[in-house]
Amino acid sequence: MIESAVLERRGRWLGLTGWTTLFIAYTLIFWAFSDDGLASGVQRSLINTLPAALLSWPVVRLVERYLIDAGLVIQSLGHLGLGIGFGLLWYIGIQIGYGLQAGWVSDGIVGRPLLGIALTWQLFQGMTLYAVVALFAYAMTYRLRLASLEAERGQVKAEPSAVPQSRQIFLKDGKTIRPTPLADILLLSGAGDYTEVVTRDATFLSTTSLNTFETELPSDSFLRVHRSHIVRTDAILSVESGGNGRLTLHLPKGQSLTTSRAGAIRLRDRAF
Repeated sequence: MIESAVLERRGRWLGLTGWTTLFIAYTLIFWAFSDDGLASGVQRSLINTLPAALLSWPVVRLVERYLIDAGLVIQSLGHLGLGIGFGLLWYIGIQIGYGLQAGWVSDGIVGRPLLGIALTWQLFQGMTLYAVVALFAYAMTYRLRLASLEAERGQVKAEPSAVPQSRQIFLKDGKTIRPTPLADILLLSGAGDYTEVVTRDATFLSTTSLNTFETELPSDSFLRVHRSHIVRTDAILSVESGGNGRLTLHLPKGQSLTTSRAGAIRLRDRAF
């Protein structure tokens, strides 16, 4: 299960990648449509990108803290206000950036205000960037909540594993019910809509699917080593290479099987 700290770290890297991509795109555009050269394109791109990137951090925090769980009306008004604020502050940041040219210490910051369609386009870009940042905040928040929910479900699902191995379960064998201690089960193999159950004393077909067995049996004692096989790990007598990343397992009663590559990885993960 992916931990919250890992998801948050991935989110920061994803955000950094997004802003880097935007910086490169701005650089290429300014370079292509200007005769001032690449260095000027990089400078103008930095002036346009850096204020938006710096504003995105508090915007994400505000959206996560105050808007995501709010009602629809509050969310709508909040996003409208934050979007307008983001666009205006980004515009001011750009003006400051262009004003910090050579000699600004003695001459002061000289703004280059945008007018008409240029100003409208700038504010539209600001609102669009805000929408992307807000959607990123929603996506990260819900991904973290989903990971937390999956962890809780996994913990609940793992609780049956604490049941002692002496526990007895009831297996369907046609119209017959077989009381079977878990410790007697060696192997379960899928057989169409049925499951072949191999115990120390018998082999029979159960009308329960292999997927259901995987869900219900204690996960610390039973392991799905192949799409068609679940083994009781205590019943494995020896393990040897099966070639191509697979393993061959030897069980009592002369039983043996070859795992899938994924099943071999699961078994290796249990090794100390």
